[in-house]
Amino acid sequence: MTAAVQTRRVSFGVQGQPLYDVNQLMRVNPHKYGKHVETLAGLIAGELQKQGIRTGTRSWQALRFVQVVLIVRHPANADTDNKYGYAKALLDALKYPHQKNNPCGLGVIVDDSDGEHGAPGYIKALIVKQIHGDWAFEVEITEVTP
Repeated sequence: MTAAVQTRRVSFGVQGQPLYDVNQLMRVNPHKYGKHVETLAGLIAGELQKQGIRTGTRSWQALRFVQVVLIVRHPANADTDNKYGYAKALLDALKYPHQKNNPCGLGVIVDDSDGEHGAPGYIKALIVKQIHGDWAFEVEITEVTP
């Protein structure tokens, strides 16, 4: 008899917070972008704490290899490249913090690399869906085998 492997999954939703699309990312200055990531990290941390998830503690183990599903609700329709831009700041808020480049990262996931340029490739799949409505987003992160 073999033991079943437990799949770890983290999901949360945030209401009323816009995400930057690709066009906004190309035009935003780094300081303003950093503030956007910091705001997202604070909102996400609050949602995770409601579930008893405390990242950045000894008991929390970051999800290593993951599939990320992002459902964005927003007032306009974005084309394909724009809708994938919504994930950028979100992934920066979710990955391990870095003293200089990403000080407010939550450490929910190890990193947002996908395996290009010799990186280990922690994001195994990124799925972004969009729904017309008031600004909100839902995220489901599932740990997968590498």
